[in-house]
Amino acid sequence: TVLDPMDNEVKAAAGPDGTALFTVGQMPYFVFGADEAAPRVFGEPDHSDDALAEGAVALGSLADHFGAQTADADDLYLNTMPDYIKRFQTTMEVVATNDAAHGPVLSVGLGSQPVDRMVMPYYTCLTMKKPVEIPGKAKCLRLDVKAASDWGRVVFVLKDATGRRYYSCGQKGQWNADDMEGNSTFSFDGWRRLRLALPANSPWDGFREGGFASWGSDAPKEAATLPLAIEKVFVERRCGVMCGNDFLRFDHDTPVLLGALHAEYASEADKGAEAIRLSKLRIPTTAVAQLPNPVAEIAKTATLPAGKVLSVKDPATWFDGTNGDFAFELPEEAVSWDLWVAPSKDGRGALKLGNALKKNPCNVSGFLAGQTFHAFLVWRDKAGNLSKPSEPLEFKLEDHFAHQ
Repeated sequence: TVLDPMDNEVKAAAGPDGTALFTVGQMPYFVFGADEAAPRVFGEPDHSDDALAEGAVALGSLADHFGAQTADADDLYLNTMPDYIKRFQTTMEVVATNDAAHGPVLSVGLGSQPVDRMVMPYYTCLTMKKPVEIPGKAKCLRLDVKAASDWGRVVFVLKDATGRRYYSCGQKGQWNADDMEGNSTFSFDGWRRLRLALPANSPWDGFREGGFASWGSDAPKEAATLPLAIEKVFVERRCGVMCGNDFLRFDHDTPVLLGALHAEYASEADKGAEAIRLSKLRIPTTAVAQLPNPVAEIAKTATLPAGKVLSVKDPATWFDGTNGDFAFELPEEAVSWDLWVAPSKDGRGALKLGNALKKNPCNVSGFLAGQTFHAFLVWRDKAGNLSKPSEPLEFKLEDHFAHQ
């Protein structure tokens, strides 16, 4: 009986001499009832998903671009999620060599280490002789790797045209952003071609496209300005991993081989300078001084005395910087109240994010985490008369997603 990881029975095809045939994917299958003495015959692996996209552009070999092994310790890389992973710098055995089938390669061996870090990774930094430019607007970066399932990985550091850096290990302190699919991990034996989606912004509105999901930046709110270039590569190796309840130790003398680099594109047009030009188009912005001021307009006609926004706090759950619990100082005759929020303290550009509120304190949402705003309270009595807007309460809510 053959079962998949969810305990569903897999119908095996009948083979010659009473054998059963089935295809194993990326997840393990379990075979019950077979004679342990019976031979197991493994077919050829299917690596069709490993093929380069049509029209991929060769960027040379990592061995050709390699400049030096350094002890770089970039904060965004080292402290992406320090509560859950600790990275230790070491000097690895890095040698440029040649593979008969794959040409120039960079051999990176962990070697014996004075301190056994168990499941925590050692790392070293490989800097390029000069940044390796990725032409146009590439969709994915590919790297040929020969590995031995040691659960190491590579982390690319890219530099955009303005000098901002992007790291393929996610944004610092953010969950579910550090290559959750394992596309940069040495989770295989033999040769495979890693595929990492690249960060990019759409023209006009600057929308962060899907490739951004696994990339952190030293300027996270800024758009990536093309072209991108590979500045350096962090390589991680481990002494071993947990297998069930047991620690499985690796052979530290087995190196990984890092070979050819390629860039893949969504279309032929994305390879050239026109794609870069289009990526820089942005919606014209309006100066704050030219924005309407609804707070000032209310102040002109309102007759009731102003209330007060006392405080804003993170809610008990989902404190991701987009919402907060506001407390108010209100007179007894107040039957409902509105909360206006503006980027400026004089009320220009204000939006009514809390309408006809009746709870105190009350949760209000619609904010951008890490952005400074100003809150104005306007209350109304039973007759519908409005109060003067309150003095602004300046606040900034942070995204505490890592603690949720």
